This record gives sequence, C-alpha cells and structure tokens, in this order.
Amino acid sequence: MRDAKLLLPALLALQPAWNYLAAAQSLRNDLKDLKGELYFDDAVLQAAADDFGHVVHKKPTAMLRPIDAQDIAKLVQFANRQGLRVAMRGQGHSFFGQTQVEDGVVIDSSSLNAVRIVKSGTGGTAEIGPGSKWHPVLMAANAQKLTVPVIADTFLSVGGTISTGGFGVTTYNLGLQVDHVQELEVVTGNGEIITCSDERNGDLFNAMLGGLGQCGIITKVVMRLMAAPT
Repeated sequence: MRDAKLLLPALLALQPAWNYLAAAQSLRNDLKDLKGELYFDDAVLQAAADDFGHVVHKKPTAMLRPIDAQDIAKLVQFANRQGLRVAMRGQGHSFFGQTQVEDGVVIDSSSLNAVRIVKSGTGGTAEIGPGSKWHPVLMAANAQKLTVPVIADTFLSVGGTISTGGFGVTTYNLGLQVDHVQELEVVTGNGEIITCSDERNGDLFNAMLGGLGQCGIITKVVMRLMAAPT
C-alpha cells in the first residue's frame, strides 16, 4: 500500500507528457495528407508560446504552416473530433496570449501570404492571404497606381488587422479597413470553407469583420482599392 501511494503521484506527474505524446502521434497519423507542414520542434513551439506582451506563455502541441484553406479545414475537423484547441497566429502582436493555445495547435498564417491585384477602371481589388503583411500589399497596389484606402502599420498581418477593425491615418474620413472589405474566405468552427460578403452569407461576413477571430478563421481577404495619389 505504501508503494502504491508513492507511485500514484509519479504517474500523475507523467500524465501531461503522455497526453502530449499521444496528441502529437495522433496529429502525425491522421493528418498525413496536409499540403503544409506540422512542426513539433521545441524551438518552434516555444516561439509560438510567446507574443508581443511577453506576459502569457502557453505551449502548443504542434504548429501548422498551411498551404491553403483546405489544410486549415482538415485541422479544424480533426480538432473537433479529438477535442483539440486551435489558434490562428499572424505576427503575434497580441498582449495576453490571444494567439496561443495550451496543448493545442497554433496555425502560423505567414505561409498564406499571396497578394493579387485586379485593376478595374480607376480602382480595383486586392486578393490577399491573411498572413501577408501590409507592406507587400501596398507595394503591389502601388505598382498599379492603386492604394489601400486605410493603411494600418505595414508590419502587421492582413488577417490580424481585419480581425481587429484596422485603423490608420485616413480613418477620420474613410472609416476602418473592414469598411472596405468586399469578400472573405473563412474556415468555420466545424471545418467548412465558406465565401462570404454582404450579399452572400452576410451574417458570417459581418461577424468576421473586427470579430477577433471568434467566429472562424480568415483564409482570404478581398479588399477594395482606390487610385493612389500622385
């Protein structure tokens, strides 16, 4: 009986390690068909357990660098089946761990950084991956003599500022960045990929704009552009 009492605390101490190894192995086995890559390296996970505030530190089980929205949808579907938590991370400029998740999976959006400019008349649109910073968006638009109506800090991610509203020096007369978003591609909480706008799936569209990522994960932003000043 005395040996059993000594053994129980030791077993309980090992439980978190067992849970971590089981979750990591399950991710490896069940998500082999991802186009992107899952990372389990300690250095990568430690970096994901920090943010701009340096106050909260939650270490995930893995980090995903996706190639497309399908990768994220598959991860979310898996997370629902396994009771696993998922968080999206842009540039990590949160203050209290909002882009971190304990024993879950952090999605590094930096791999979703495509920028496509479509010119139309004197204006146009930008189709942008959520992991792109605003600087390459501005450079690509400027090459077509266009610009973003409201420019946020250029080192922030597109998905991050759209999730928080997005303000800049022209907000006083042009509103927030979200006021110029025409369409979003979103992965919902059940792992469904939905395209939404004011005309289509409007409730989801408006919930996502400045919604702090609480209703889904943004995987593409379509924003109105205006003629750049000469």
